[in-house]
Parts: sequence; structure tokens; C-alpha cells
Amino acid sequence: MKKILLLLLVSFTIGANAQNSCGNPYSLCTSFSYPATVGTSSGPGASYGCLSSTPNPTWFYTQVTTAGTLQYGISSTNNLDADFICFGPFSVMNLACVQIDTSNIVDCSFSPNVVDTCTIPGAVVGAYYLIMVTNFTNQAGIITIQSLPSIGSACAHFEGIRGTVFNDNNANCVYEPTDSFLRNIPVEEYDNLGNFLGLSYQSSYGSVKMPYRFYNDTGAYTLKIDTTNMPFVAQCMYPGLDSLVTLTTAMPLDTNVNFNITCKPGFDLAAHSIYRSGWVFPGMSHTVRVTAGNMVQQFYNLNCSTNVGGQVIINLSGPVAYLSTLSTIQPTSVLGNSITYNIADFSTVDIYDDFWIAVTTNTNATIGDTVCVDVSVIAAGDNNLANNQKHYCYPVTNSYDPNMKETYPENVMPGYNDWFYYTIHFQNTGNAQAHNIALTDTLSNQLDVSTFERINYSHDNTTTLSGSVLQFNFNSINLPDSTSNSSGSKGYVQYRVKPKTNLAAGTVINNTAYIYFDYNAPIVTNTSHNTYMMITGIKENVNNEFALFPNPTTGMITITSKILVTAMNIAVYNVVGDMVHENKTTQSKTQLDLSYLSNGVYFVKVSLAKGKAATYKLVIQK
Repeated sequence: MKKILLLLLVSFTIGANAQNSCGNPYSLCTSFSYPATVGTSSGPGASYGCLSSTPNPTWFYTQVTTAGTLQYGISSTNNLDADFICFGPFSVMNLACVQIDTSNIVDCSFSPNVVDTCTIPGAVVGAYYLIMVTNFTNQAGIITIQSLPSIGSACAHFEGIRGTVFNDNNANCVYEPTDSFLRNIPVEEYDNLGNFLGLSYQSSYGSVKMPYRFYNDTGAYTLKIDTTNMPFVAQCMYPGLDSLVTLTTAMPLDTNVNFNITCKPGFDLAAHSIYRSGWVFPGMSHTVRVTAGNMVQQFYNLNCSTNVGGQVIINLSGPVAYLSTLSTIQPTSVLGNSITYNIADFSTVDIYDDFWIAVTTNTNATIGDTVCVDVSVIAAGDNNLANNQKHYCYPVTNSYDPNMKETYPENVMPGYNDWFYYTIHFQNTGNAQAHNIALTDTLSNQLDVSTFERINYSHDNTTTLSGSVLQFNFNSINLPDSTSNSSGSKGYVQYRVKPKTNLAAGTVINNTAYIYFDYNAPIVTNTSHNTYMMITGIKENVNNEFALFPNPTTGMITITSKILVTAMNIAVYNVVGDMVHENKTTQSKTQLDLSYLSNGVYFVKVSLAKGKAATYKLVIQK
């Protein structure tokens, strides 16, 4: 449609580090004029009502301050064809983008009118609305969106807080475009009483940098970066590791809360994460990707010199066999399911790809059997030995869903207060490229959300945690469809979080994720379960149904059942309730190799599908 320029203008400059998108919209109060977006491809129009395509979109948001109908005029210079669509109402701004569908379209226009009017009837105080304006002609010009006389009123009277986590290349304590833009360092937010509100991770998509962001109303907030047991420290006195920010009606936005981070002296190697991909089914192969080594360079994007050598050792247990390496470096030795890499210089290692292996599930494996992966990183003089080992288990399954959520450990003892690991897998099984993907997950109120950590992912993304609502945005991911590129159509994100303290036996922590491909209806994953087991009593060596020997042991134990076994589950826990080993079998007699565990007291729970169970106190002495 052809437009004319309305008289009341508010000029602005589009910042290179604040790319407009649905997840990063411009605020709208009175009138807003901007250079029309050009050269942006059209996305799918399935959820855009009257718009069959969305070329050159620009997004706005506003919040209702007085109830009643709202009206906005939209016009342009240079005979641009600017169309629009409005969505709402939304109760939470952070979730608005992923909740877009045809059911919450308020108004839409693809008309040839000289001036279009967007009407929002019956707006409710506190509700948020999103307006997208397109540039169909794909030509330069000015587009104006203006608040018209209305019964109601609305204004994005707050903007919130944005900033950058960076490494200061010239040590002047000021963020500049030439400074290093860091990754995977969360900024935490607290209210003026010290209550945790959420956190945000920044990200980059090629040359486009997406700083961390919080949507906040007026008030006082404290932003922090936690460096406890981390390989980095603050480089400048201000803002250092925390910053007090006050937002007012007159000053609703602070875009310069930047944190300058640098390397800590010495080095820190880590066994960071374990990710398995593929169908774990008898006779089939799947892959295990271990992220390990010098995390500072690749994971955080900090250029720290750590020319140190050592070892990475991967041990597999359960009904699997090592098949081959999928990386360019070869293991130094392979002894059965023990794979060892001798590393001369960890700075030359690709932490994501160099410890990537293929394994085969044994043909005699039974559905429900458990596969465990143990990783150790060894180097003399490491600053933090607490992160040099990683243990992760997953089951043999009879089905494979490419869009799913899994968790480890699933079963824990009462008193467990360590990490729960969650992985959300996704695959574009459609018939076209997915431009943007979003994942949402409302964390259980039985989890301590302040302990949340994003630990791995397949593609760059911005991650925000607002209260208990977790959101991952994979903007411009351009994920191929599975028909044209099966391996390239997959992705994942992995995070961990600790439970609240003193959860009782019988507690079950449930979590479900929602996967949005562009603006299609979400794919709802399975619900993951973390169960605090009921312990009826601890029985020593003698039991009418089961036997465990020898005890004490140097590591090898035998467990027998006098009852015909259809499925027997064996779980080993340490004294604080952490599950350190799990095994499922259909045999009435089975041997376990626990020699990799440290000396100490453990609890072994043996249970049958028919309900019989016993728990043993086991002593390991080497």
C-alpha cells in the first residue's frame, strides 16, 4: 500500500548491537519513525493471518496503562507498501514471541490504503501487545507508527537493562567494538531485597552481537557475575562483578551495564559435558560427544594462554562397545571400553569435536538397561580439580523421538542435593528450512532456579531465565529439514540445575519442554521425571531374596536373586544421596565393576519389577 509520512516523528538510530526482532522489539509509546528494513528474506506466513509472507519485518511492543480500545496509525515515505499484524494480549513479555499463533491475532492488514489503522479492542491494563510492520516493496524510506486518540492508553514505559560481557583488549575499562564479546557467562539479576529474579546469557549470530537483556519495570536491581570456581575474574573496579541499576519513569532503560572479564592466573581444565545422540537400541550404533579440555578459549571466548598437557580418559560401562572415533585426533590407547587421549597441548584441542566417539549397543542388551559414561581430565597444577570428572548415564530404549527431553539422574536417594542434568533434543522434520527456533521450559518449583547453568548447545542462542520460566532463542539458525540434510537438521541444548534442599522421599520433579519451529504450533516433549526413592530400610549382607558379596570389596561385587528375574534394577549411591552407578539386567546373577569409585561407604539398592527390593551398605576398600 502507498503511505504518507505523518507529521509527528520521533527519530532514532538502530544500534549495531541491538538487532530488532520479535525477541528484541522496539518500545512504543507515542510515535516512532525509523528507516525501513530492506533486504531481509520473507519468513513463512502460517501464523500471520492476512499476511502470506513477512518481508523486512520490524517489531514493536507496548503495555496497556488504561483500559479500552487502542489505535495506531501506520504510514511511510517513498510509496512504501507497509503492512502490519498485531498479537496479544500477553501476560509475560519474555514469553510473547513463543506464544504467537493465529488465536491471538488482534488486527491485521494487507490493504492498499494510504494510511492504515491498527485497532486493539478492549485492551486490559497490564497486558502486552506485539505489532509487526513489514516493508513489502523492499525499498528504502521512513515508516512511522503513531499512537492515535483512543479510549485506552498504552506505553512501553519501561525498557529494562541491557549490557555486554566482554574482555577489554586495550585495558581502558570501556566496552568498544574491537573488544572480545564473551559467551556462556551468565548475568544474574536480583531485586533490592536480594531475591533472585533470573539470569541472561548473551550470544552472537555471525557478525550480529546480542547482548544480555532483562525486561524490567521501574525499581532498583542488582546485576552480578559469579566467578566462584570459574576460570575468570573481573578486570576493572567498576562495575566489577556487580552493579546497582535504578530504573525510573524518566530513565526506563540502561543499556550500558557492561562487565569486563579476564583470565584468572593459572589454568582450569574440565570435563564439562556429555551428550549422546541417536537411537540406543540393541545392535545399533549411536554417538557420544564429550566436551572437555581448556574451556576458557572456545567456551568463553577468552584468549588465555594455557600451554599445558595431560590426559582425557573416557570409560564406558553397560551393554555397549566402543566402535570408533569421529574426530580428527586418534586415541592414544583403547583397552576395551576405556579410551585414553594423551594431549601434549590442550590449547590445540577442539573441546567440542575432538572427543567424539561412536559406540554400538550390544545385541543382547535389554530395553531399560543403563549405559554410563565416565570422563576424567588429568593435568598437574589445575586450579580447580572439582570439575575434572563427569559421570552420565542413559537407558537403552525401544523407540526414538527426535524432539524429546531427557534427564539424569532419574532416581535419587532422599537428601540428594547435587545437579540434575537436562537435555532438550530437537530436529526439523518439516519440509523446509526452519529460520528461528525457540524452546521454553517452566522449571519445577522443587528446583533451585538460582543454580541454573547452561552447559552445552548445538547452535548459538540467547538464554534467559525469568523467575522459573526458561527460554532458549535460536535466532537465524536456518536449520535444514531432515529430508534434505538429516544430520544437519538436529540440535540440542543442555543445562543443569540443583534441587531445593530437604526434598522428601517420594518427591517427583516433572519438567516438560515446548519446541517452536518459526511460528508453528509448539511440539510438546515428553515429561521428564526425577524421583526421590522410598527407602524402607537398610539390610546388610543377609536377605531372603538377594545376596551381595564380597563386602567390603576392592571394586568387584556380585549380586544374586533367588527370585526369577524379569527385570532387576541396581542403583549405587554415595553417602550424600548422589547416584554414582546404575545398572539394569534380566539375569538372576550379575557382576558390577565399581573399581572406578573412591574408597568409602556406598548404598546399593536392588529392586525387581515385581516390587521386591533391598538396600545394602557397601564398603569399598582398595
